[in-house]
Amino acid sequence: MNSTVLYNNFYFNKYDRKKYNYSDNRKGSPLNFLACMLKGECKIVSNENTIEVKEGEVFYIPKGLPYESFWYGHDDISFLSFGFDRLDTSDSMQPKLQVIECSEALHRRIVNLSVNDTSCKTLAEFYGIMAELLPIMEQKEAKRDELLIKEAVSYLRFHSECSVPDIARAIHISEPYVYVLFKKHLGTTPNEYRQKLICEKGRQLLLSTNKSVEEISELLKISSASYFRKLLKKHTGMTPREIRRESMF
Repeated sequence: MNSTVLYNNFYFNKYDRKKYNYSDNRKGSPLNFLACMLKGECKIVSNENTIEVKEGEVFYIPKGLPYESFWYGHDDISFLSFGFDRLDTSDSMQPKLQVIECSEALHRRIVNLSVNDTSCKTLAEFYGIMAELLPIMEQKEAKRDELLIKEAVSYLRFHSECSVPDIARAIHISEPYVYVLFKKHLGTTPNEYRQKLICEKGRQLLLSTNKSVEEISELLKISSASYFRKLLKKHTGMTPREIRRESMF
């Protein structure tokens, strides 16, 4: 049985599995993951490196990394997983796939971190833990393509109405190469990714304001409320009314 919290860009989870499991994530990790093996062991294989995680160890999987994972144990397998979208590090250096050797006190804080909420208190504790872990984590030097896709995504976040030519000009590459970057690193097109960002912003506005669907569509610079509804249904599987109803529970 899994205990899971998914809120915006966080995915906190406790996994319980039986004896042996295999996961295929060769399309790339959707988030950064800090995790702790409670029971059992695992092996994570990527094109960059391979790690073997023993019971009790803390490990890290970077966002976008294609990998396969093999989980095994004499009895049950159990681990904590804290997924998050953003990491406050320099663009040129990023933590790699790794087992992290941390102090007993820090390990205890990770194990005691709640997977049942993403309140300000929980997130503050989580990022406090990350702030202590980052200086002791192994870093990899980001490749040019990785820096470019980060620039492209950052530009899109602040200019969600932009076109592919706009992105190309902003990061000084050709339009065809913009498509190559998004397909290679995110497995999607620039327009699909832009739509997802619009839906993310739209969902936040639906949950945090009482603005009408028409007003939100205008704020997001979407052509019509009906198109906004269509995008939401496509990328979240929900209508505006269903999203707002969800916030009532």
